[in-house]
Amino acid sequence: MPTDLNPTISHESFMKMIRPALGDITDVDKMAILKRSVIVVISKTAIYWRFPSPLEKQVKCMSWHLPDIVKASAKPIIANYKKQGPPPSNHEERVLWENAWLEEALRQHDRPHAPAVAPHVAAPPQVRVKRERIAFARALTAQTLRDPINLDSPSPSPKRHRGEPASGEPASASVPASSIPNPELPNTRAVSQEDDVDDVIPAVGACPELSLSQELENIMDEDGMDVASPELINMLKKAHILPEWRGQTCPRCGKRKMGALQYMKTHKVWAHRCNYRECHKFLQPHDFHPIFYMGAGSSHTPLQVQASILLCATAGVKETATHLVLDVAKKPVETIYTNLEVARSRYVEAKEKEISYGGWRDVEVDEVDVGRFVDLSIRDTKNTSWEQWGGMVERGNASSLRLFRLNPSKTKKNAPGPGPIKKRDWVPIAKKYLKNKNVVLHSDGARAYKMTFPGVIHCNVVHKKKKQMVNGKAEYTTFLFMFN
Repeated sequence: MPTDLNPTISHESFMKMIRPALGDITDVDKMAILKRSVIVVISKTAIYWRFPSPLEKQVKCMSWHLPDIVKASAKPIIANYKKQGPPPSNHEERVLWENAWLEEALRQHDRPHAPAVAPHVAAPPQVRVKRERIAFARALTAQTLRDPINLDSPSPSPKRHRGEPASGEPASASVPASSIPNPELPNTRAVSQEDDVDDVIPAVGACPELSLSQELENIMDEDGMDVASPELINMLKKAHILPEWRGQTCPRCGKRKMGALQYMKTHKVWAHRCNYRECHKFLQPHDFHPIFYMGAGSSHTPLQVQASILLCATAGVKETATHLVLDVAKKPVETIYTNLEVARSRYVEAKEKEISYGGWRDVEVDEVDVGRFVDLSIRDTKNTSWEQWGGMVERGNASSLRLFRLNPSKTKKNAPGPGPIKKRDWVPIAKKYLKNKNVVLHSDGARAYKMTFPGVIHCNVVHKKKKQMVNGKAEYTTFLFMFN
């Protein structure tokens, strides 16, 4: 050990000292650690410390004047800890005393004139966390709807169904709920069902008749949040949101049918099982669903949450507000909303194949501009792209609406629109859906619609008022039908 005023040791000696902690790594990795770390080594005779630096420099040290930094009373405790023995009986009191001592030392350093804090003389009593269902939240507000929390009773098992009594407990309680004091308000007793039976004024927090969304909220149990309950699955099946897989052909093997819904204890899910001996694959009710999705680990979203997001989407709740209403992450909300739009578009595309026109019925056609995009990177004056859609529908039959996207030409930035439909866009559409169909086509005065096709009679309306002289007097017609 050096004896000068500023003792140091060489870089090589310090690296030999910390080599067991670094392990067998390259010199480049060692220097990367030394560049970003403050290393303090405490030995029996000295303390060594090195600040972050990429250079190989001398390491400062300081010798201990005390023979041992560990008190004699603490040596048995340290020896017991190294042997992984049981903690001492006064372990909690020692921890509280050390915390109080550390807080007092920090207080004297930061606020030397502040009053001292009374130290903890004994360990606080053990805290017991009581878990209850979400449905009990309304009871705490109303104080009359359900029984108060009994802290002495065990928490409900997550595997039990709703309304099922716990093991070892009688089906009906021997003590009425009205005789149990409310733990939140000790001076207030819980009102039984016989009290105020003639009172027509609803209590504070009372809920109305349960709708589909409220029924789903009750089914979303906090204890079984990750397990889709049979009540939820049956409710979604009645609403035709989930299919009935029982008795259907297995989508994996395609040889046998799926069995009844059963609970898998290993995976903690409800699923159907294939009857084929070489398959025996399990199928959850929302497998192969166009909107609901599967996941594992951090990407797993319970079916209750997905169904709630779907109800919000169909009720018109905005995507940006759904995660705030349900208190869920944004990613599941975005996935459900996207899957719903994709499912709707696929449904429309499938239904469009069944639409046909004919029988000399009236068919209307028109186009609309839904948006534009100005590309400032293009130096040409025509730098504005438009999104234009067209549609045709049989009069009196709204389900026969067919949409098709057009490809308008680019225009100038200040143009009011891309103009009417072009012939290059209308010809393939008319040949595919109207040619030889025997229809009467109604449209505006665009030139593309005036093209002649076999089996199509065109009729357009001129909305511009036309001046006519009748007996020397000018008259204006409001509209004019023109056939070609």
